[in-house]
Amino acid sequence: MNKIIKTLLILGIVPSFLLSQEIGTRFDRISINEGLSQSTVNAILQDREGFLWFGTQDGLNKYDGYNFKIFRNNPSDSNSISDNWISCLYLDKNGDIWIGTYHGGLNRYDSHNDKFTRYYHRSDNPISISGNNVTCMIEDQRGIYWIGVWGGGVNRYDPKTEGFTYLKNNSNSSNTLTNNNVRCIIEDKTGLIWIGTWNGKDNSGVAVGSGVYFYRMILLDGTNRTDTKTYVNKMVLLK
Repeated sequence: MNKIIKTLLILGIVPSFLLSQEIGTRFDRISINEGLSQSTVNAILQDREGFLWFGTQDGLNKYDGYNFKIFRNNPSDSNSISDNWISCLYLDKNGDIWIGTYHGGLNRYDSHNDKFTRYYHRSDNPISISGNNVTCMIEDQRGIYWIGVWGGGVNRYDPKTEGFTYLKNNSNSSNTLTNNNVRCIIEDKTGLIWIGTWNGKDNSGVAVGSGVYFYRMILLDGTNRTDTKTYVNKMVLLK
């Protein structure tokens, strides 16, 4: 459980000979003129049926290649999406779409009934999600969901118990999450979970671990101090 596997992540490296070549790629634009609900797209996903989903700052968009269907919050409908500002999208092994929002917690979309299930933070419920600003999400090899919450650390959701457990930073322990502002999560081939945080304080960086034990990877400056700002926004696992 506590064994640490070293994995090499190479981010943003492009061979120099490609930089001097002009790539003959054409871009077609899809904007509000074609029916997109808003021009800032934070997340894109393709479902099992081939539909594209775009998460914007004003609604969730389902696109069939010709037309958009837009999902927005309806205050009078508890089965509507909880918030219009979409921050992340995730397709799980069952084909369900999970939607993280900026203010409204987490949503799961039921395509058969065309409705959303909402997961809010509630101060009176200790097994509710830890916060309503959801930044990222994955499902691991065991079917457990890992959800990143800005300011709320990492949440593990077990669909069998339908409860959330929290993994947060503890300033008195070096074996906890590096910071509670979580920006990205991936799982490597060994089942190890990598968590990137984004804050700029001295304990930001990457936390690696399984279960509740974490190994920290933080940026050191030339004086071996760890107060250099570290912003981990995305991680890529090379296959």
